[in-house]
Amino acid sequence: MNRQILEQHWFVVCASTTLKHLLLTTKIFSIPLVVSRTAQGVQAWIDVCPHRGVSLSMGKRKGELCLDESE
Repeated sequence: MNRQILEQHWFVVCASTTLKHLLLTTKIFSIPLVVSRTAQGVQAWIDVCPHRGVSLSMGKRKGELCLDESE
């Protein structure tokens, strides 16, 4: 139910000036999110890597749309 709410509505997670090009972590309805600004705009993902099951926020941004594992 909570995931459907996230997918169907907009939520404020921070001021636009705060985001810049950093990775921001937050929670909405206890769902961990990672948020980033790209050339295409602001993007948000559930903070779990689908391949490894670890938090995306543990990695770093590599390019515009890719999060890479931490070294």
